[in-house]
Parts: sequence; structure tokens; C-alpha cells
Amino acid sequence: MEVKLETYAQIRYRRWASRASVGGEVAPERRAATAPRETRESAERSLAALWRFKPKDAPSVFSRLAHWLRRGSQAVVTNNRTEWYMQNRIETDRLILRPFELRDADAAFGWFGNAVVMRFTPTGADKSIEQTSARLAGYQSHQNAHGFSKWLVMERHSGIAIGDAGLLVLPEYGWVDIGFRFAQPHWSKGLATEVASAWVRAAFDEFHVAKLGAFAHPENLASLRILEKLGFRIERRGIVMGMESIVFSLDASARRESH
Repeated sequence: MEVKLETYAQIRYRRWASRASVGGEVAPERRAATAPRETRESAERSLAALWRFKPKDAPSVFSRLAHWLRRGSQAVVTNNRTEWYMQNRIETDRLILRPFELRDADAAFGWFGNAVVMRFTPTGADKSIEQTSARLAGYQSHQNAHGFSKWLVMERHSGIAIGDAGLLVLPEYGWVDIGFRFAQPHWSKGLATEVASAWVRAAFDEFHVAKLGAFAHPENLASLRILEKLGFRIERRGIVMGMESIVFSLDASARRESH
């Protein structure tokens, strides 16, 4: 499965790149000069570096990109150029993920307020849209603090919101937690595995998380199967957020070895 990452910075990049184009191609000096202020400095560095290379130097280009990525920078290679960005969109074969906005509360209440969907969630179902709005505001605060959070999951072909998934820092337990949840009509279609796999990849490759944690109620067999399928290993049984749970973990190093 191919996971495509798209970002707000890339959208802005396309807008100013089209304004700075010359004869169908973008002149590097004009591209750097008209870039959005927050990306201009990195754009100047990366573009200046890449424009010095000829096609025969491609291995050198990708060697440098690999070096930058190992240092923790984020980049996308498109048409022989590097775009630096903060990730805020993930696409899989069937899904699109993006950070929550407060206007998503009405749609999200469809599953956050469903007692069946929230059966194995420590907090239980939301009692009102206002409670869901407060939940989404918390996700937004987490996004601002860490660059990731629980995100809205939409069907790729329709754009309809069908669930949420993502990463949350749980400082009281000492891990970055992965979670996923779908409205009932979208169960048993392999979507949870698809979205969880995308988040594992983003966690290790884009956000450079060293270790992921997860927990699930012992009776939540579907989630247990998905975590095991993705390579998570059982660490222990215990109480997490007041709920009896099986605790899992997945190390970045172990994932690299398995691949």
C-alpha cells in the first residue's frame, strides 16, 4: 500500500510556484524570492543545493536527502526538487486524513456519541455535540504542541467523515499512543488496518517517534488483531485510564529490522 503525504506548505508552494513560473518551469531564484515567509529560508537552501546538480548527479542528490532526513528534517522529492514542510495530510488507497477542525464536531459526534463504537474507550461515549467539540479542541491543542494528534478520517472517493485515528502523547504512561476508531457502517472492511499502518509509517518515518505504545480492552478482539498484524508486541496487562487493558509496544528499530 502506498501512502501519500500532502501538506499545507505544499499547497502554498504550488500557488507561489505558479506565480513565479517562467516558460512552464520555475526559476529557482524567483521561487525562493516569492516563497511564503515561513518556508523561504529552507526553500532557498534546498533549491540552491539541488539546482547545482545535473541528472548524472542524482545519486548525490538522494544521498544528501537521506542525510537530511536522518538529521530529522522532512522533505518530499517532486520533479527533482525538494519541498520542506510540516505534514498535515495523509492519503492511503481509500482514505484521507487531516487534523480536526471545530466544524467537524457534528459529523464526529456520529461515532463519538455512539455507545457501541465507544464501548472500549475509557471515557465512554460523548453525551452531546458540545462534549465532542471540547474533545476536538483538545486534539487541536495537542496538534499545536506536538505536530500530530488524532486526525479526522474521510473516505477518499466521497470525502465523507467516517472516523478518527492518530497519535497522542501520554506522559503519565510514558509512550506515544496510536489509536483508531470508525463509525459502525465502516467496520470489517480493513480500513482500521489501513489507517493504523499509515500512522505507524508516519510516526517512525515522518515524526521520528522512537517507540509507539497502544492499549486495548481484552475483549476488543478486532483491535488486538490489528495491533498484532502491525508487529506490536504485548508488554503487559494492566489498568490504563481506568480500563482493564492489554498494553502493546513497537520500537522503530524493531520495525526497521522486520522490513
